[in-house]
Amino acid sequence: MNSIQKIAKNVGILFTSQIVSYIFTFFVVIYTARYLGAENFGILSLALSISAIVGVSADLGFNSLIVREVARNKKLESKYVSNVLLIKILLLFLTYGITAIMVTVLNYSALVKTVIYVITLYVVINSFYGVFNSVFQAHEKMEYIAVGTVLSGLILFVGTFIGLYLHYNLLYFAVIYVVSSSLVFIYIFLAYLRKFSLPKLSDLDWEFSYLNFKEALYFGITAFLVAIYFYVSSILLSILDGNYAVGIFNASWRLISVFLFIPNAVILALFPVMSRHFQSSKELLEFEYNKIFKYLSVISIFIMIYGFIFAKEIIGICYGAGYSDSVVTLQVVIFAVPVIFITTLFGNLLGSVNQQRFVTIVAAINAVANILLNIMLISQLSYIGAALVTIFTESIGFLLMFYYISKYIFKISIVSSLKKIIFIGILTALVMYVLKLQINWLFSAAVGFLLFGILLLKLKVISSGDIKMFKEIL
Repeated sequence: MNSIQKIAKNVGILFTSQIVSYIFTFFVVIYTARYLGAENFGILSLALSISAIVGVSADLGFNSLIVREVARNKKLESKYVSNVLLIKILLLFLTYGITAIMVTVLNYSALVKTVIYVITLYVVINSFYGVFNSVFQAHEKMEYIAVGTVLSGLILFVGTFIGLYLHYNLLYFAVIYVVSSSLVFIYIFLAYLRKFSLPKLSDLDWEFSYLNFKEALYFGITAFLVAIYFYVSSILLSILDGNYAVGIFNASWRLISVFLFIPNAVILALFPVMSRHFQSSKELLEFEYNKIFKYLSVISIFIMIYGFIFAKEIIGICYGAGYSDSVVTLQVVIFAVPVIFITTLFGNLLGSVNQQRFVTIVAAINAVANILLNIMLISQLSYIGAALVTIFTESIGFLLMFYYISKYIFKISIVSSLKKIIFIGILTALVMYVLKLQINWLFSAAVGFLLFGILLLKLKVISSGDIKMFKEIL
């Protein structure tokens, strides 16, 4: 099996598992939102946002470092696992200490505090089994990660519908996240023991840990800053405009986050390969980068035009009339999807070629811009302002990383790469809009799907070479 086929196999496995998991997650989100209402759904979303930011301290970038270094040298696997697990036990106390300070300073109610503490435990457990996931990723054994992903979604799905049937309260819906992560941890740990060996105390090395801590810290700081500009909007909305606004914003944002499995699955499979090719074959690395750039652009622009044209129908079907305020929010924030897809590729490419320090700088600029813009716009535009800030922030990161990659790593033209795809997207959106007004939205969606695909082939965005490669993969 050649490199491209192996990447495709792993992407296929991860795509399948992520699709199954996100089908579960989709129903979990929409039925939880309907059942809890915007206020309580806002509290749950707030807890997930705070724990996503604070929870970075439970990992500090070690999982990403394991993938990169073990992919390059498989003999270091046991040493990394043993040392990182010990460090994470210490980081657990740090994480809960930061959480306690944060919820006290923000003066949340007892219920909100309890939900945040519960969800933080879920994030901490995820960080622990992430160590074993990272080893599987480095060895390109994505099937184990895939099973864990599906298992997590299934447990959340079953637990949610038990709660709906038995009419449980908000706290229950937080606890099922912990149950899900705990069972997945058990599965991943047992799978690790089956393929590898129990971590050894003899592998503990404080000097090794210290040196890798400094290297991992760039990944960790970047993850923290990325978490800020992904999730701080919910925190500021809760402070400036209440939990209802958090619920309305997250109704749209959670729908969009469902599609983030696409770049994440691609990068999960590609990251260890790019890390190796940086040392062994720069030509292959450039080839992989250019192909994935094009494919992610096509998929994300397709999602963007559908989300914009059919926002009213999507929100109505998913959440009902109680979330009608989310329609405009979705139409705004959907424009961030192409930027997020491509910056995910940019950030991981830079990490794979030892340029994570620059990614950290970009993330810091984005985080500061996000906080300042949110403070200014939320007070004036509430959740619409938060949606606009998401677009502005992601665009800043896109431009900075694109400039750096084009200047120092690979030369790629935005105009030549995107002009045909953008043209196809605009033309398809116009046709769908007219058909939606003149006939109905279902017919419009079907015609748009066919038109988009035909234009990709006719304008040779998807070339004969791409089709040949897909056939070889299959």
